[in-house]
Amino acid sequence: MRHAEFLVLQHRVWAALRRGDRLTVAAASERFGYKPKLVSRYLRALVAEGWVARERSLAEPGQPATFWLLEDLGPLPPQFAPGRVLVNPNLAGQVADPHQRLWNALRIQRRGRWADFSAPAEVCRRTTVVYLSALRGVGYVQAVRSAGREGWLVWSLARDTGPIAPVVLADGVFDPNLDLLLEVKDGTESTESEEGQELWPSLDSRGEQGAG
Repeated sequence: MRHAEFLVLQHRVWAALRRGDRLTVAAASERFGYKPKLVSRYLRALVAEGWVARERSLAEPGQPATFWLLEDLGPLPPQFAPGRVLVNPNLAGQVADPHQRLWNALRIQRRGRWADFSAPAEVCRRTTVVYLSALRGVGYVQAVRSAGREGWLVWSLARDTGPIAPVVLADGVFDPNLDLLLEVKDGTESTESEEGQELWPSLDSRGEQGAG
């Protein structure tokens, strides 16, 4: 399974636990559409950290174990770091997920060139433009060309649904804030061919002339 798809599973399981749902592996697997072993892996990892409780019914032997939340760490789901160590991304400090950092910058800046988001997020140009393009494909971001010879792309946040960064998938974008899978809109232009005009930092003098 791709990392992004497993991240969606983590978001959905964690959100359900925070709502107070009591989950079994089989029920969560059917509800969220993931293999039981993946659901079990995540739930057992949460139990091992002491954030989730696991219990089998003594009155009804053979019934599946039930999982529920013990400690609410915040809206971001605990995630696997290198070495299969589960970490809490809600802790203060540097956010590990580059897309979350970009989303944070986008919600603060609201409008600008790619570098206006990549610089505070400390994310490279390609990752920034690809993520912005994906959000543009589902209507969360708009991009227009500035006037002038340079023709800079100016990006703006069109839909702010909450603090958790949307997850880019092969067939769309998953918004954890809404628990919603969004399909790419028909006719959305790709910005891959436009990246060549996005190379200069936002404060470059030539870009400022074209910004108008």
